[in-house]
Amino acid sequence: MLKFEPISIEKQDLYNEYFKVTPEQSADYTFVNLFGLKDIYRLEWAFSEDLVWIRQCSPYKLYWAPVGDWNKYDFIKNSPCDISGESILRVPKTLALMWEEKNLMKTTELRDEWEYVYDMNELIELKGKKFHKKKNLFNQFIKNDYVYKNIDESIIPDILKFEEKWEKAEKETQNEEHDESIEAFDKDKIATHEIRAEADVMMIHSLLDNWNNIKGIKGGVLILDDQIVAYTIACASMRDTFVVHSERGDKDHRGSYQAINKLFLMHNQDVDYAYVNREQDTGDIGLRRAKMSYNPVHFIEKYKCYCLCVNS
Repeated sequence: MLKFEPISIEKQDLYNEYFKVTPEQSADYTFVNLFGLKDIYRLEWAFSEDLVWIRQCSPYKLYWAPVGDWNKYDFIKNSPCDISGESILRVPKTLALMWEEKNLMKTTELRDEWEYVYDMNELIELKGKKFHKKKNLFNQFIKNDYVYKNIDESIIPDILKFEEKWEKAEKETQNEEHDESIEAFDKDKIATHEIRAEADVMMIHSLLDNWNNIKGIKGGVLILDDQIVAYTIACASMRDTFVVHSERGDKDHRGSYQAINKLFLMHNQDVDYAYVNREQDTGDIGLRRAKMSYNPVHFIEKYKCYCLCVNS
């Protein structure tokens, strides 16, 4: 029987051994993401010989896809339904189709959970008509006397001050203006949207508070007049892909988002990666439009899988 326990720093090396052999890697399953979200979703994991099973206990008990070499695991003998009992969320397409072909589960596409993957060189160079507006905004920003720095422990207190200011400005904006993105949500999605927004804030604080203890975590800041105006948090734990987990910019400084996006990647070109994963849009129409505008080269498609024995 599997023994579930809270996500912990102490087992990150062991977990990463399973993650690195997972056939289709998703940003959801990087250790950085799991650790960042562990408190709001009360995430737990259970290690077996071949796989790591993951579940969230808040707001409901829900199972996520297992991590490890799916091709070597006998899902016929050890059905995923024996673990989840009903359904499994955030399942990458490769695994979802495997379960469907084995007649173990039926699948439903979760478009809101698809992760956007980009060509890293395209995001650095911003060449061509499709990036014209972003290149102009970047050029406007770099006319300033800015400084770029990689994140280290010494700069984290300043990031937390900026984050507090950013969160306050976001709340004021939401109170003053109608948020058009909410129109993209039906009544069942609004709660999820609110949870995701809260999760993003909690994730940032959790990662910054444990920066030196998390392997593979990276980040950068932009500084103007001795003040942080943008930062990004990412990780380098996938085989060929950077994952950008969080990104903030000061809206009073035009081009801050475009600048931190491009400059962070420019300062990390020494990592032999071809792609950048900028995660999902969660069904937010404004966020979807923004992510599509960066010209994704492909997606990490994800599904919800239902046990046939439950739904028959």
